[in-house]
Amino acid sequence: MKFTPQKLQDAFNIAEPIIKSIPEIQDTVSKEIKDLESFFQENQLPLDLCFEISSTVSGGGDHDHGVEEKEFLIWCASEKRLFFKRIQYDFVFDCGSGNIYYQNEKEVFNQCPLISTPFEIRKRIHENHLDNFVLEIAKQYHDLKKEDYEIPEDIDF
Repeated sequence: MKFTPQKLQDAFNIAEPIIKSIPEIQDTVSKEIKDLESFFQENQLPLDLCFEISSTVSGGGDHDHGVEEKEFLIWCASEKRLFFKRIQYDFVFDCGSGNIYYQNEKEVFNQCPLISTPFEIRKRIHENHLDNFVLEIAKQYHDLKKEDYEIPEDIDF
C-alpha cells in the first residue's frame, strides 16, 4: 500500500506487520492463559491465592479524600479457575492521626474468569503479571530466594 505523505508511509510500514499479526498475538495470549489454568487444574492446586497486580490512587495527596482502584489476579481452588477483579474504594485521610479510612467499596469490574476479560486486560496481565503470580504460588510451598530464579526479559508484542 502506498501513501503520499512520507510520514504516513513510514508509519504504515512499521505498523503493517504488527497489525497483520494481531490475531496470532490474541491466540497466543489466550492459549497461554488457558494452558496455565489447565496446569493448575491438573496439579490440583489446593490453595486460594489473591494477588494484587495494581493499585492507583486519584485525589489524596494534599486532599483529605480520594479514590483508590485495585486489580487482583485470583486462583480459586474450588472453581479451579483464574479470575480477574477490579475494586474501587473511596477513602478519607485523617490529617490529624495519619489514618486512612476506606469506604464505599465498589466492584468496578466484577470478578470473572481471566480468559473472559477483554483482550487488553488479558494481554497486560500476560505480559506484566503472570510470571510473578506463578512465583507467588510457588512461594506458598517453598522458600524461594531471588537467586533461585531469574526470569529473562521477554520481547513485547
